[in-house]
Amino acid sequence: MGEILRLLQSGCDPEFVDFFSRETLSEDEQEAFQEFLIGVTTEQIHSLEQLMKEEGRTSFSREEAQAALELDPQARGAGHPGVRAFQFFRERALAAAARRMRDLDGPKKTAEEYVMIYFLEQEIG
Repeated sequence: MGEILRLLQSGCDPEFVDFFSRETLSEDEQEAFQEFLIGVTTEQIHSLEQLMKEEGRTSFSREEAQAALELDPQARGAGHPGVRAFQFFRERALAAAARRMRDLDGPKKTAEEYVMIYFLEQEIG
């Protein structure tokens, strides 16, 4: 719930938040939103969950999670914010495409794609 409030406070469109607050959210939509909120792919989230289980932990700090996933915090914060947002979207879109092609678990679209499809369907019907 705190993440949703932070999204709204940071200027996220309320309709985007409303979409992901629906009671009828599919598991794929939930996972896509989780990727969007946490900032890593579902596979990386599962890796962190497995590591927490192995270590008997219930959480990681941002720095610990980045180290566990071998992410470079300087690289993620470098460059223009618009470019970073696009790179973040592209990473999740490529992971979703790979899941579709290989019929793997996890969201088959990004959070943004699910919202766009929903809005287009509302306009049509």
